[in-house]
Amino acid sequence: MPVFYRLHKSPTPRKDGKVTPYHPRFVNQTTARMDKIVALVSGSSIYSETEVVGVLTALKKVIALELSDGRNVELEGFGTFTVSLKCPPFCDKNLIRTKDVEFRTVRMRVAADFKKRVRNHIDIKKAEDVPSDRLRLTQRRKILLEHIEEHQYITAKEYRLSTHLYKSAAARDLKRFINEGLIVKKGSRTGTFYMFPPHTPEG
Repeated sequence: MPVFYRLHKSPTPRKDGKVTPYHPRFVNQTTARMDKIVALVSGSSIYSETEVVGVLTALKKVIALELSDGRNVELEGFGTFTVSLKCPPFCDKNLIRTKDVEFRTVRMRVAADFKKRVRNHIDIKKAEDVPSDRLRLTQRRKILLEHIEEHQYITAKEYRLSTHLYKSAAARDLKRFINEGLIVKKGSRTGTFYMFPPHTPEG
């Protein structure tokens, strides 16, 4: 599934009279939520969904405690978490007291290896260049199967963008494919996605 972009003019007008440049802006297709991530990790490992949830919950707790104790947290190959602080905009540092300094947020600096992984797999396309012609059902079925084969799952929005269908038509297709036994529905509400059905032991 490609990453789509649209061009936007930079928000701040140039004061020198020159033309304001354009910049590409990522068009978000969907959000991979916790239940989807858990299902994907479980499906590509020996761990059950319950075990994956347990590890992620423990990891969240440990990272928060380490940051609260004044330490940065580095997950090798993933990124480094740090705490950001804030205080009132005094020009004289002698006016700043400890009580004025507060927690701002947690920041994450993504590791170079992680960015390289994303860069090596990303396929960028302009959103306006997506063709509007409709595909036959057999072609749409092939798109669905190839997408899940490569990415392990597909969302309704990803399927709709890949096949250029209206929302209602895409929903009918997905329901048809479920009835055919090609896919199963996982998650709920905005976290809904579709995967191949689990293999059942023979005999």
